Amino acid sequence: MSLDRSGDQTCSNDRAITEELNIMRMEIIRIREQLSQLSQSVHTVPVQLQTLVRRVDNMEEHLAHVRDALGQDLDEPEAARDLD
Repeated sequence: MSLDRSGDQTCSNDRAITEELNIMRMEIIRIREQLSQLSQSVHTVPVQLQTLVRRVDNMEEHLAHVRDALGQDLDEPEAARDLD
């Protein structure tokens, strides 16, 4: 094998390795972006749950006011049937 041919092969190998490294870097960047998005999602779930709990609490409070206004306990279906 001549020296020129050996040098060409080394250059070709170097280019292939460089190309693979660039592909791997891009993949790492994509994975980091996905991890960042997942991390943000994980942090928003507790906030969403707290919001839902507050809404349920508010609905229960509103229901209690409606019960008071109607003068009956809506948890007892028999009480509602007695009114009929």
